[in-house]
Amino acid sequence: MSAKKKIIVTRKSAEINGQRVVYLVRRNPRAKHMRLQVNPFDGVVLTMPARLPLYVNTDKFVREHGTWVLEKLREYGRKSTWDSKGEATLRSGESIQFRGKTFRLMVERLAVSDPHVVLNQQVGVISVYLPRSPEVQLQPALKAWLRGQAAEQITSVALEEARRIGVRFRKVSIREQRTKWGSCTEEGNLSFNWRLILFPPRVLRYVVIHELCHLRHFDHSIRFWRTVAQYMPDYRYAVDWLCKEGLNARNLVVEL
Repeated sequence: MSAKKKIIVTRKSAEINGQRVVYLVRRNPRAKHMRLQVNPFDGVVLTMPARLPLYVNTDKFVREHGTWVLEKLREYGRKSTWDSKGEATLRSGESIQFRGKTFRLMVERLAVSDPHVVLNQQVGVISVYLPRSPEVQLQPALKAWLRGQAAEQITSVALEEARRIGVRFRKVSIREQRTKWGSCTEEGNLSFNWRLILFPPRVLRYVVIHELCHLRHFDHSIRFWRTVAQYMPDYRYAVDWLCKEGLNARNLVVEL
């Protein structure tokens, strides 16, 4: 039995209209042709068949689509260049989104055994206290706290709205989907993207109501949307916000 071939990922950069653009090259054994994509999490990604020779000029291929690449990066609010390794990083003093508002991130290392996060809404600061050990990093600690906040808030809203709509769900799961904000099974299992906690509360509530309404109509029929409108008359605001802002790198905190 032959071993499963792996996808090989390398990082490169190309100059487009005077800008140095970092991009990923994914050599995929299952790919049949070269394909260029831009998404808010990974930036520019070039997928190519593993059988293509290594000397194929990927920079030229990216430059040939340069105008489109730059437009998509701007659309997602994604920088064309990040740090010296081509990676986004979170640091003390930077701003992040939380529940639709901008907070300043303050990081301090103290004589503590475990990471501790404190939210100060009055001054707009999220303080992260980390152990002095360099092994404990900011990103995992902050992400764990945000996921906990998401689980608490989403579950609370789901319980409240389920009573109002007159439906019952089995459980709520918090996940890391990149293309979905929420989902619902016919058995009543709800799943939500933890990044909803970064968005305005009205947007989070809409996604929860949307999925709960599927327990009344497991489709996207006119009856389904009428039910959504019944329990959230201004739902179109949230739909528009998700379409325009939901995939913006700034709102997603893509570094996490």
